Amino acid sequence: MAFIDKSVAAKLLPFQPKHVENLIYSLTKYNRALDASDTGTGKTYTSIATAISMKLKLFVICPKSVITSWIKTFKILGAEYYGVANYESLQNCKYYDDKSNKKAKCPFIKRIVDIGSEKGEFTYVWNVPDDMIIVFDEAHRCKNPKTQCHLLLYTLAKTTAKILMLSATVSDKPENFAIAGYALGLYPHLRSANIWMTDASKRYDGDLCIGIHNAIYPEYASRMRIRDLGKLFPDNQIVANCYDMDNSKEIEKEYKLIEDEVARLKSKEDNSGCALSRILYARMRIEQLKVPTIIEETKKNIEEGNSVAIFVNFTQTLKLLADEFDTKCIIFGEQSMQERNKNIDDFNDDRSRLIICNIKSGGIGISLHDTHGQYPRVSIISPSYSAQDVLQSLGRIYRANTKTAVRQRIIYCSGTVEENICEKMKEKITNIAKLNDADTFGYQIDGLMDDPYGIGIDMHANLSDFDKLFLKIEVLNIKKERLTNEIKETDVEIQNLINRVNMMTN
Repeated sequence: MAFIDKSVAAKLLPFQPKHVENLIYSLTKYNRALDASDTGTGKTYTSIATAISMKLKLFVICPKSVITSWIKTFKILGAEYYGVANYESLQNCKYYDDKSNKKAKCPFIKRIVDIGSEKGEFTYVWNVPDDMIIVFDEAHRCKNPKTQCHLLLYTLAKTTAKILMLSATVSDKPENFAIAGYALGLYPHLRSANIWMTDASKRYDGDLCIGIHNAIYPEYASRMRIRDLGKLFPDNQIVANCYDMDNSKEIEKEYKLIEDEVARLKSKEDNSGCALSRILYARMRIEQLKVPTIIEETKKNIEEGNSVAIFVNFTQTLKLLADEFDTKCIIFGEQSMQERNKNIDDFNDDRSRLIICNIKSGGIGISLHDTHGQYPRVSIISPSYSAQDVLQSLGRIYRANTKTAVRQRIIYCSGTVEENICEKMKEKITNIAKLNDADTFGYQIDGLMDDPYGIGIDMHANLSDFDKLFLKIEVLNIKKERLTNEIKETDVEIQNLINRVNMMTN
């Protein structure tokens, strides 16, 4: 078995080389591996280090927003590579080659149309060199069997190619693990996935996600966990708040519309395309109705000396917020890579104290953490229905070697059905947590995911009862200090308002 290259290991963070060795083991033995490391721990670096150590060249399939990041890291680590392609380009057999970094026809894949199919169905045929390792970055994009992303991974998995899948959120439901398990070689056919998962869960009271976890770790999968890394990651306070909003009745009305349209779809009373359009429009309206709250929270945090990253789901919301704050520091799908990279650099170098991102474009693969120590980061997230999108967004400002503490706020509207939606989100995050860690300790979000042990520490840690009790006291003291500071801030706000009232009446 190959071992990690010493010159490459010297360029990694202290916790990364062991993870690289785990990936080398799985790839050497099975030609496949899953890297499910937490966001921000450095999967790009460790993937490249793995390839160098195995004397292989990478071909990377990733979201468009992180192509530049991959190419930069290739140069930092001095790695040879075959090319990089975003998912959409590779579906049309296009990629960015290793020499010019310009889009060109990809020589490693062909799209073959089934002439006998009335629907114009097609498949992919791969031509993979022996010294190539193919990385699927954000591999959870391949979970839906009706998508071309799924077809890319499925057709490659049928070959003997070396495949490394990267995803901190590989599956939010047991059934969505099917393609990842097939790519790892856990079962011979996709149709065998359910039988395999049921069998794997029998020793764990039928819990499918814990069964999957114990079957794949450490033989087929490895992950770097933030909860194991101590001071490399500073405090990260994540709160899912239900805010009182003046337009809560309008928000509830839009949710009722969504409920009615979903009912029509289920009963097949309406044309599916029209119904889905109305549902999408209602979701957009709901997000726009949250804009005043997002603006208020953003202004408050910037005034307090923080830099703020806002994550929204719709481009129209993004443009409304950009107009309100008179900023061009935005990340969304209709940009060139040059413009996107400039805006990321402006925020990271503190030239802009605010960046507004579409979750699908700015919520994956990019780093927005404080590397200078001057402006602590705060994120304000308008949640989607996807637990994977929310967890990915939470990993943008909280990354290895962040210089300052992080605060993250997920915006829900109180007094509406959104309070019930939190429960669905909790179920999906619990599935991801159990599949990754067999517990939920590393996924605590105040107001959404409760501490499973109620003491704020990892019960699997090797600690005495006294140590656990002592740590519980410490945790409670920290919470008390935080609440005390929040009360003081509230008192100052109240006094400021009283002073304004007095000035207006004098």
